[in-house]
Amino acid sequence: MLESNLLLMWGFSSLEWEL
Repeated sequence: MLESNLLLMWGFSSLEWEL
């Protein structure tokens, strides 16, 4: 479950960077 949370956070960060 922790790995999933980390992946979600990383994905969100990537999206912000793209913006």
